[in-house]
Amino acid sequence: MSREDDGRAGPSATSPVGPSLPLGFLALAAGSVMLSGLQLQWIPPAQSHTVAVILLAFVPPLQLLSSILAFVSRDPVAGTAMALLAGSWTCIGMATLIIPAGDSNPALGLLLAVGAVLLLLPAVAAVREKPVGTAVMTITALRFGSAAVAHLVQAPAWLTVSGVIGVALAVAALGAAAVLLLADVRPVTSSPART
Repeated sequence: MSREDDGRAGPSATSPVGPSLPLGFLALAAGSVMLSGLQLQWIPPAQSHTVAVILLAFVPPLQLLSSILAFVSRDPVAGTAMALLAGSWTCIGMATLIIPAGDSNPALGLLLAVGAVLLLLPAVAAVREKPVGTAVMTITALRFGSAAVAHLVQAPAWLTVSGVIGVALAVAALGAAAVLLLADVRPVTSSPART
């Protein structure tokens, strides 16, 4: 990844756009909280369709935009990670919409397992330049992996584990977005007053 999204430097002179990861991480935090709310039964199972619609309407569009902006700014690792997340959250939202609340689904489990492995690729690629992004992607992979186990072996207790990891992921993603946004804020220098 380039240094322009890691919080150590602002947008480069050659990039027409600023860092895109904060937007993707904020969407990730929101989606993770909503899904954790369902998994930890903070939200009643009868409202799973509402959660699904919220996930579909909010998370994938913002992550897709983040992905596009990353590719435009020549950051293929961030672009790839955000595109993988946008696709994964679209599938999670659709599955939440059609699968009865609390039911296991091996097809979704397999997708989540594959998604967990795929997310580790940009995480490993970013380990030196974007340690914050690597941490968030690794926690996301753990979240997807634990949910995959729940669906593949029909073990509802693993959904609780996934929900707890999801809360930790939301906190990590929110913190990462804050760090990246704050690092990109520069003091505005005023020009000398003319007399």
